[in-house]
Amino acid sequence: MIIYFANRYMSIMGVASTDLPDAYALQHDIKTIDIDSGVATFEMELVYTDSTHLKAKEQAAVGNYILRYHNEDFEVYTIIEAEDDSEKGTIYIYAEDAGLDLLNEVVQPYTATEAKTVAWYVEKFTRDSGWEIGINEITDRIRTLSWDGSATAAERVRSVATQFDAEIGYSFDIDKLSIKHKYIDIYAHRGHDTAMELRLGREVKKIVERTSIANLATCLRVTGGTPEGSNTPINLIGYTYDDGDIYIDQTYGDLKSRTALEKWSRYLSESGTGDGHIVGQYSYDTTSQAELCSHAVSQLQKQREPAINYDVEMYYLPTTLKIGDEARIIDDAGELYLSARLLETEERVTDDIYKATFGDFLIKGSGISEKVQELAEKYAELAKTRTLYTWIAYADNASGGGISTDPTGKAYIGIAPNRVTETPDLTDPTVYTWSYTEGGTGPAGTSFRNKGAWAASTAYVSNSEYIDVVTYNGNSYACITSHTSGSTFDSSKWSLMASAGATGATGATGATGATGSTGATGQTGQTGATGATGATGKTGATGATGATGATGADGYMIAIDSTSGLVFKNSYGTTILTALIYQGGVELDASGTQFSYSWKKFDKNGNRDTTFSATTKAISVTASDVDTKAVYEVEVNW
Repeated sequence: MIIYFANRYMSIMGVASTDLPDAYALQHDIKTIDIDSGVATFEMELVYTDSTHLKAKEQAAVGNYILRYHNEDFEVYTIIEAEDDSEKGTIYIYAEDAGLDLLNEVVQPYTATEAKTVAWYVEKFTRDSGWEIGINEITDRIRTLSWDGSATAAERVRSVATQFDAEIGYSFDIDKLSIKHKYIDIYAHRGHDTAMELRLGREVKKIVERTSIANLATCLRVTGGTPEGSNTPINLIGYTYDDGDIYIDQTYGDLKSRTALEKWSRYLSESGTGDGHIVGQYSYDTTSQAELCSHAVSQLQKQREPAINYDVEMYYLPTTLKIGDEARIIDDAGELYLSARLLETEERVTDDIYKATFGDFLIKGSGISEKVQELAEKYAELAKTRTLYTWIAYADNASGGGISTDPTGKAYIGIAPNRVTETPDLTDPTVYTWSYTEGGTGPAGTSFRNKGAWAASTAYVSNSEYIDVVTYNGNSYACITSHTSGSTFDSSKWSLMASAGATGATGATGATGATGSTGATGQTGQTGATGATGATGKTGATGATGATGATGADGYMIAIDSTSGLVFKNSYGTTILTALIYQGGVELDASGTQFSYSWKKFDKNGNRDTTFSATTKAISVTASDVDTKAVYEVEVNW
């Protein structure tokens, strides 16, 4: 997780992270979002030292922005509160994504004179705030609304959504760590049915059931909108509805439940003259009795029973499960099988705590399939041993087609965490969560080109295609700057790759071979013919091999590590490039303070980007920094 701090001009002031070595440390972070308000909040403690105190305080000032990057998602928050604790050396930060423009702006009472769309109301109460409507799924609905008191713009927008039977959320268009648009999204129903199963002992750590009758009602007194030319809102008098349980009592047009009355009537333990209904109020802005009845029936179906919510503490929160989504919660031991909607999440990355609140549930029957029962037994055993394995498989499509443990030619990767056996089971692709992983063709790598011994007046290159390598005085060098060599070797344009070892000692001289036999002496007098040359003596034995010379010192090796690979998918993402220096397999300057670093960037045409420079061990690169292709080089001096 990376936290960027920005001032009111959206200029980046500093970075806090759970991973980056040179960033501020953060602890006790909490991200919360609920379906009711649509607002996401973020809390954290920024850790500082005496030397970084003033800078940290400047970055965490109220009104500044926080850009939170986690699980490949960017989120934007405005710092609302900050608390500096000098004894602990921390600054507590509370931030919200709705921001000052909606949280602090006060709007006045208002009564509409005619029916308007939801977009009309939202734009009226957020005018000049910088927010605009993004998603709008209810463009066809119109309402005549009114408010008697003043409220903040955020509260008024929430009220508008409620009266339109809609839900809201906030989102941002971010480009190069800069906010381009701030959106208020309006949903008919936020989220969708994922059919995801969350099991106790697998994703779920524990389940807490909360039951309440605070809003229970067996009868609703229903009113609708006011027709044009009338001063009285409509009701259900004269409209007929009876499904065997819920029906309309024509006396007042009340909507009543027979089964709820049998269970909750106040006259079960006392006597009276009425029927004992618990009466609630319900209003919906429509002049159609049929539409009013339909919405009121749905509301009474919820209120006639106790409200039950489930607080679920997770081992981890699946990244594909979003607020408003429906999932299946299963506790075989407690015979809990239900479909529920995710109403609120609480995510604590640094403390590794994930909580979720589920509601709007539908209880499932206990007659589950044999396969589910078998899984339940496996996870019961798992809870005792706690031996967990993660299966990884590969496939051709999102349904697991062509599933294999070999990634060759496969476009999808599947992950099945917390399994009880070590070897992946490929018979059922549905147990894996599949993700598309096949990106476009990556940039061509840089090749070393052997140029032999160094020579004067020779062109040598170091670019995205080739790096020339030469030998000089027994050592190997890699070119770091393209150039034409002069009359002498210029070490500033080369990086030592390997040094020659010392020359070994000379071996001992071999023994002298045996002397050949003397030829016969010729007669005296006239010189006779020269005698034949004697046979060559035998070659002496080979001398012993000299001792091996001392091993030369290990050369330096420089590599660049990327936290997110070499390809940005869908022109989106961020990676951290880190210069790594090794000698003899041991990393040097892990802290980035011993050596000096100089980064260069080349575009897709191989031209150097003169506007880019960096002198730290690690740099951050986003997808917006790269146009098709970019090459980054680092020069290290020690």
